[in-house]
Amino acid sequence: MSAFPLPLSRGVRLSGNRRLVTLGAAAALVAGVWFASRWLSAPTYVTLYRDLDLVEAGTIAERLTKNGIPQKLGTGGTEVLVPVADVARARVTLAKDGLPRNGRPGLELFDKPAWGMTDFTQRVTYQRALEGELARTIGGLRGVEHAEVHLVLPVSSALHRLERPAGASVVLTMKAGVTMTPDEVQGITYIVSNSVEQLSSDNVAVMDDAGHVLSAPSTAGAAMTSRQLEIQHSVEQSLCGKIEELLATVLGPGRTRAQVAAQMSFDQVDQTVETFDPDGQVLQNEQRSETEGGATPGEGSGTQTIVNNAYQNSRRVEKSVGSVGKVTRLTVAVLLDEKALRGASPALRLENLESMVRDAVGADSTRGDRVSVIAVPFEIAAPAAPGAGGATEKPKADPIQIVEKIRRPAVDVVAIVILALIALQAVRIASQARGAEGSSPSPMEPFTAREPAQPNGNPAAALLRNRLQAESSQRPETTAQVLRAWLGDRN
Repeated sequence: MSAFPLPLSRGVRLSGNRRLVTLGAAAALVAGVWFASRWLSAPTYVTLYRDLDLVEAGTIAERLTKNGIPQKLGTGGTEVLVPVADVARARVTLAKDGLPRNGRPGLELFDKPAWGMTDFTQRVTYQRALEGELARTIGGLRGVEHAEVHLVLPVSSALHRLERPAGASVVLTMKAGVTMTPDEVQGITYIVSNSVEQLSSDNVAVMDDAGHVLSAPSTAGAAMTSRQLEIQHSVEQSLCGKIEELLATVLGPGRTRAQVAAQMSFDQVDQTVETFDPDGQVLQNEQRSETEGGATPGEGSGTQTIVNNAYQNSRRVEKSVGSVGKVTRLTVAVLLDEKALRGASPALRLENLESMVRDAVGADSTRGDRVSVIAVPFEIAAPAAPGAGGATEKPKADPIQIVEKIRRPAVDVVAIVILALIALQAVRIASQARGAEGSSPSPMEPFTAREPAQPNGNPAAALLRNRLQAESSQRPETTAQVLRAWLGDRN
């Protein structure tokens, strides 16, 4: 049985325009279905590597195409995208070829044998490889997007003296919103200096891509001074804490204020002392010789023994290394609350307290340490200025607080005045209307008073006004409550 009725297939015939429209709609439907199926079956591409060099991105795309892995380039050619299902295979394929190299090539420069290379060529190749490896290491740090390393490797030989030490410069490109801290910059300088022979961290300069110097040889001394100040401040705070904690046990908390100024030496001294003791001689060696005959002519024959002894004075060699961060002088100032000493025992005199402070900080008079302890009255609050008649003046009030206090009453008064003006205006208009009519209704007229004639006005508004006037005259308490409610809503 046919799916369409026979009259449609036999008796109805489509015109030329309708036939074209029908065929066009069918073609559009088929094309839509085909595009939808292609779109649904298309693979989802994800980022494989981003922020690549254009040359390296082209090499990666070529290797992926050669190995049959679909790929697309994005972000101006610096990003490579592959289907989700091919991510692992693409990474393994590129890793076999050492891709991506993340900028400069590293030690893979020596993977290919190069016959006939001169010493100069080998040195340049080694320098390039070392710069590439350091750039990769620094570029892998957190917050660093890209790094460039340039090295200066001096040549030393038996005929050519080393005139200048090795040097390095690092240029960093940070990610958006990331800044390099001093500790991180110091870590980079240590990485570079420990990776290059005869390179000191003082000869490593670090700079960002905006031209700001983060670390340079000229600022190495300043960085060390900052560390010294930090150590000095830590020592001073520690000594102040000791003093206040000790005196708080006898005077109570908050009764002591201490300040310590410490002078410190950060010079490392290596000293060797050699001492000779002339009284402590020891026999070093002894030589004996025997001779025949007398010592002088005329004496009888015999054997004579000659002894030659060599003595050496005793000596002592001492080698001492001075510690870095040694305290060379202390200056201590302590303030005590005079009230806390009034009822204290006689043992808590200033002399005894000063001796306690000296012992607490380890003061040494031979190196010039000074300790001063003074009792003064502590002021908890600032005294008020005396006023007339010896009385103290009250503190001045804040103008903002005064405005806040009078704001709400002022608003209430203004609202009442506005409502009164509106009511007077309404009464005046009503009086004029009654005068024009020639009759004035009694104030005690019922609420359903007769509407006055308003030839030129709005009858509904006039009726409402008359009702309000009559209601306010008959029920003043209710009118006052309504006004108070309005004022409360405004506040």
